[in-house]
Amino acid sequence: MQHTQGRHAAAVTAVAYPGGPAPGAGAWGTSGLSGRDHRRCAGAGAASTMGPSAAPSHEEIVMSAPAVTSDSTRRWSAGRGHVRGLRYLAAVLAAVTAGLYAVIATGVVIVLEGPADQVAATQTSFGVPAAIAYALGVFLLLRYDRWIVWVLGALLQMLAIAAYFNVAGERVPAFEMWGITIRVLQIVLLAVLVALSVRASTRRGPGDANA
Repeated sequence: MQHTQGRHAAAVTAVAYPGGPAPGAGAWGTSGLSGRDHRRCAGAGAASTMGPSAAPSHEEIVMSAPAVTSDSTRRWSAGRGHVRGLRYLAAVLAAVTAGLYAVIATGVVIVLEGPADQVAATQTSFGVPAAIAYALGVFLLLRYDRWIVWVLGALLQMLAIAAYFNVAGERVPAFEMWGITIRVLQIVLLAVLVALSVRASTRRGPGDANA
């Protein structure tokens, strides 16, 4: 009877402590078990620690994470590449516009009619500030990936386009090739800046906290 109780206690101990004997195990330890009983108890202990209700291990979670992370990173990288392309396009448009304003400011082309001195002074008065502003815009577009740059740029394009048509009746001629060309560039630039601003409101990704 005592031997049977010893084997029963040893079996319970083996299940509770599958890695080895329980602390303080003595007369009721596992020494009374046969080899087959030892294997049964070890199997029961392993089953109790790896049952279907056990939580996934850290290694299992880490191994399953890269698939989702990799997919989201690819989508984010593709979006970043699209934004970069739009920024470069906006910078090219701004550079061409700055060049045209510089040509007008230096009198290489004449866009107004009237006395030569007055025409030169008028073209310089608006051509130089405009050329500097668009050159600064090129620098900002290439240097900073910030929505505030795109929003301010879009607002300035709208003001420039509106101002051109508002003063059309005060200049001679009211419309000419160079002015229309610059307006087309400004309209395209406006569309690109608006697209960048809209994308900035939905763009989020690793390290993209300032978007």
